[in-house]
Amino acid sequence: MATTKEIQLALLKAGFSVGPAGADGVLGRATISAIRAFQTARHLGVDGVVGDETLAVLFGDAIRSVPQWMLEAERYLGLNEVKDAKKLDAMLDFDTSEPPWCGAFVGYVIAQTLPKAKLPANPLWALNWASWGIQNASVTGQPHYGAVAVFKRNTGGHVGFVVGHDKDYVHVLGGNQSNSVSVTRVAKKQLQAYRWPAGVPLMGKPLGFSKFTGSVFNNEA
Repeated sequence: MATTKEIQLALLKAGFSVGPAGADGVLGRATISAIRAFQTARHLGVDGVVGDETLAVLFGDAIRSVPQWMLEAERYLGLNEVKDAKKLDAMLDFDTSEPPWCGAFVGYVIAQTLPKAKLPANPLWALNWASWGIQNASVTGQPHYGAVAVFKRNTGGHVGFVVGHDKDYVHVLGGNQSNSVSVTRVAKKQLQAYRWPAGVPLMGKPLGFSKFTGSVFNNEA
């Protein structure tokens, strides 16, 4: 597994600039451009995504790839809509204290890391993500780490990124979970779809069951 900073350091070592800030751990547009330039120079598939093939050339086969949007999402873990309101509101470009912001968080992370990916017509509406990209797995199947999971609930929907699952729950990294960016369990009986960015190769193997004892997600506004 490689962090964004490790990827940046490897790119710099290979002679590819990641922008004036250097290896700052932020997966910005300069770093994505460096990834694309590296892929072009090494005759790899050019998509700006650090998948298995690119990682193998950068580091060797021992390092397992992690979707770069997950590295970005993890940077915001713990941000709370009350104590971090100014930062969240500026990042997502609206008042997070009013509407649900799970869809906005997913949209922001995808836009930052996959700038060519087309977002749903209204990414704020969580259920719109159910037809985004391509299907990753059936609702009874095994998703990949980083898949977008979409759920239906009484007040509408919920959306976030898959980090694991068990018999009854999906383990989700998402926004507006206990009013923050956090990892929680969401019931599989509410699951509508697992989705994956179109044009991005799957990374690693589908996830088997894992244990996670975090809180269970309930309806939030």
